[in-house]
Amino acid sequence: MSLSRKADDLLSNAVYQEHVPVAVKGVTLPLNGAVAVDRATMDEEVGASPLWGVNGSASGPLRAAKRNYAALVAALQTLGYTVRGFIASAVVSLDGQPVAQVAVDDLDISLLCGYFSTIVQGALLALDHSKWGQFEQTVITSATHHILLRIVGSEKEAFQVLITTHEANPVQSLEIMTNVEGAITAALR
Repeated sequence: MSLSRKADDLLSNAVYQEHVPVAVKGVTLPLNGAVAVDRATMDEEVGASPLWGVNGSASGPLRAAKRNYAALVAALQTLGYTVRGFIASAVVSLDGQPVAQVAVDDLDISLLCGYFSTIVQGALLALDHSKWGQFEQTVITSATHHILLRIVGSEKEAFQVLITTHEANPVQSLEIMTNVEGAITAALR
């Protein structure tokens, strides 16, 4: 896998900066096979969504200061090395902002995250309106790929994205996503 790190803002998290050179907006740096994206600064809150509150959750914003990027990247790399036909994986806030991603061949799926967010928000609204239970996951299958979207934790602040080739078994991929969910949830706190 050939992966890189992209950052949109200067990082003010001192622990994170000890291990990664300061990144300037638009600069791509190698980071041991991972891409960590933070579109909001540490002090900035993303505006409230008219449907789900701030960042799509009832509990408030998904703050960058609470994220453990190393743990997020490790969980996403676990998917990359475990899932057959792996192409990309990401953790995305419910408002469509990528938090962290890992992909093969320098693929950047950040532009797709807004579309994935719309799908997840639509499913959340439909299930809530219909009183059909809690949203768990969505599997999109094309002739060549599977895209799996899975809510992370009970706060509905973020979701996982996994993109695989068609040779991957979506049921097995969902099981692996479930196995790393605890690590992702803990890293987002």
